[in-house]
Order: sequence, then C-alpha cells, then structure tokens
Amino acid sequence: MDNNDNNNWRVPETRVSYNNEDDSITILAELPGIAKEDLDLKFLQNKLTIKGETGDIRFRKVFVFRDEPDIDHIEANFDLGLLKLVVRPKQPEVIKIPVK
Repeated sequence: MDNNDNNNWRVPETRVSYNNEDDSITILAELPGIAKEDLDLKFLQNKLTIKGETGDIRFRKVFVFRDEPDIDHIEANFDLGLLKLVVRPKQPEVIKIPVK
C-alpha cells in the first residue's frame, strides 16, 4: 500500500481565462466542487497563486504579472463555483523633489 496521500487527490476540470485590458486584468476561474472557505489566494513578488483544497479535490494556478499590480485593491468575488479577480496595475507614486 502506498502511503503517499497525493495519489488520492482529484484535480477538477477547471477553466481559467483572463482578459487583459488597458486599466486591469480580469481573471475568471471555474472551480466546481470548491467552496469559498476552501480557497486560498496569495500574492508574493508579482505572483498570484490561487489554491483550492477540499476533500479529495485540489486546484492550484499561478499567474505572473509583468507590471507591479496594486495588491491593496485586488477585487476577488466567488459565487456558485466561479472566481472572479480584477487586478489593476500600481500607479506610479509621484514624489516632489525639493530644490535647495
């Protein structure tokens, strides 16, 4: 008997799409069988990781962003198995430099 629990995981049929617009990127992920409470969204070094685990279902997808996103204003909604994320680029901070 194999003690490796990973052999028992089932990866659901998922569809992930994204739409790159001028002011945002919208990511849609169909996650059948995964509840909102089982989702884990993390952002680190321009990488967004979407992970879902419940019972015998496991899902993981990583998105790498070329431009630095505004991580403080990422919108995430989950309803009836559909995850929608809207990510906008970080606006450059204008710093006034005093002349002496």
